[in-house]
Amino acid sequence: MSINVIRIDEYAYLSPLRDVHPGEKIFFSLSTMLLVLAMDSVLISGIVLVGMSLIIVWRAGVDYGYFLKLLSIPIGFLLLGCLAVLFSVSLNEARYDHFVRIGAVFIGVTSDSVWKAVLLFTRSIAAVVCLYMLILTTPVNHIICILQRVRMPAIIINLMVLIYNNIFVFVKSADEIYIAQVSRYGYHGWSGQIRSLSLLCNNLFVKSLKASNDAFNGMISRGFDGELKIADEVFETKAGNIAATVILNCLLITIYLSGRV
Repeated sequence: MSINVIRIDEYAYLSPLRDVHPGEKIFFSLSTMLLVLAMDSVLISGIVLVGMSLIIVWRAGVDYGYFLKLLSIPIGFLLLGCLAVLFSVSLNEARYDHFVRIGAVFIGVTSDSVWKAVLLFTRSIAAVVCLYMLILTTPVNHIICILQRVRMPAIIINLMVLIYNNIFVFVKSADEIYIAQVSRYGYHGWSGQIRSLSLLCNNLFVKSLKASNDAFNGMISRGFDGELKIADEVFETKAGNIAATVILNCLLITIYLSGRV
């Protein structure tokens, strides 16, 4: 059973960009993502997609095969959404550039729907890659340090920490149950797969709930007062990184505006 979430965490902690100020990486990834979402430009989205991918694979050292595997997850959902934008149903064939007739109904595409589908796909995948750049190079505790510095409400930070911890508990429990089932000839045949999967879901819920309760009781016994204390870290701020981000974003804006003239 693949444990992608653990490997993502490993890449973040072992990344050559790990020691770069997390605030600079957050500013770079989020500002670029917002520009992509604000600009209805396939060119800008393509530039950001390629640029961020190169940073992830070459600069951050993420295996390109694993990176493509990560991309396949959102791409699957995006393709379904793009198909809904690309194709439409009508009783009038004149509105379509290309169509298929099924009885009295026409299913077709127009040049406008093709453009909208391509734009939706490129903008969405470019925005996802911007976030991948952040999570594959920045440990979660670094992100939490920045959230504390900007006075993020404690309840939000607490939820982030607890959810993040429980994800690992959930995945580890699922992997242990799955290995135990396979070693006992589980998932053999169609009926065996259904039965094994149902048992996994049932046991996973019970095991995860117990682990969560044990973790909460441990927190209470150690003086938990409703706010998790996360150790703050000292990071070196480099004005050059911030300046480079501003220059790159200004360049993207210039390219976008020049294409609209």
